[in-house]
Amino acid sequence: MEGSLGAPEALWGTFIAKPGVPGPSVGFRAALGWPQSSGAGRRASLPGTEEDDMFSIRNAAAIGTATAALMVVAGVVVTAPASAKSTDVIKTGTCSAGHTFKLKAKPDNGALEVEWEVDQNRNGQVWTWAITHDGVTKASGRATTKAPSGSFSVTRRVVNAAGVHTISGAARNVVTGEICRGALRI
Repeated sequence: MEGSLGAPEALWGTFIAKPGVPGPSVGFRAALGWPQSSGAGRRASLPGTEEDDMFSIRNAAAIGTATAALMVVAGVVVTAPASAKSTDVIKTGTCSAGHTFKLKAKPDNGALEVEWEVDQNRNGQVWTWAITHDGVTKASGRATTKAPSGSFSVTRRVVNAAGVHTISGAARNVVTGEICRGALRI
């Protein structure tokens, strides 16, 4: 159906592969379930012409739109925490079964305050956890996820000697075996 959102032409316009010009590869078309095109009936614009510039702008806009759409579908959100101070270093990520973690470190009166949080969105889950500083375990224990968010959080202070430090957090759900790992440098 010409002009429909699912049609490759709606996103890519007229396309003939040219070196250095982005466009859908055969693998890209196949991954989206689009029919493979032989290129018959398509026209090429001449490099350096106004038509070629418009072709590139159209492709760049389509790539940006497609990328944004894929990020929405994948649930990717990139934002800065509203309460983070400029000295805070924060690492967030996804655990092995899809739940999330946050590792945060910040200078605090000559020490580093480290916060390790795992959010499972389910109350009553028991996790073992550990915090390491420059490869040495500084704290470890067991924690249970609690309401209202179904998460647990532990905060510890470690020595803040001169130089760059590597802080790591690890956790394992004792029932499901899910593993969360994160590291940051401060």
